[in-house]
Amino acid sequence: MISHISGKLFSIEENSCIIDNNGIGYEVFCSQRDIDYISRNSPDDIHMYTILIHREDCMELYGFLQKIDLSLFKLLLIVRGIGPKHALKILSEARSDDIITSIYNEDSDFLKEISGIGKKKAEQIILELKERIKRRYDLLVSGDDKKEYPTEKFIEVESALESLGFTKKEVKAAMDKVMEEYKGNYDIPDLIQKALNVISSIK
Repeated sequence: MISHISGKLFSIEENSCIIDNNGIGYEVFCSQRDIDYISRNSPDDIHMYTILIHREDCMELYGFLQKIDLSLFKLLLIVRGIGPKHALKILSEARSDDIITSIYNEDSDFLKEISGIGKKKAEQIILELKERIKRRYDLLVSGDDKKEYPTEKFIEVESALESLGFTKKEVKAAMDKVMEEYKGNYDIPDLIQKALNVISSIK
């Protein structure tokens, strides 16, 4: 996992920028908001919070100038039907703190105005993320998101459970329960086992 990258700005592409780190150029996919900021300011040195996404045929690095943007990006990936490029488009359309606040307040009217969301998707985003947002709202909007909340772990666990044949409804119910009890010291196998125990108890 590449959690951040610092280096010289080598070039700006249509939907990414190239960062030179010790002679190696990393292509980092960015929101249009970040690309516009970088274009206006042309910084010599740049630091981005990143997440490496594994796909079937490649690996892609996504980066954000602000930690809150990375936090929201990871949360959006939990929503069914939202992939990395769609999440990046959403972050290009509106400020992260405004999106987070709209989810917290269950304000679908704000979300549906964002290009590519619409009424149905806005309601789905609120439904799937509102509890997660409410648990850590103050940390997210303050930018002091230091509480250990392993979004990457939960994404991997959810994917593992779905690959075992469990429905998204079963997985969501199990993960909501596991998250309530999470103490910050479980690794992925532990989380999978706890989720399986919850599913078994439900059945």
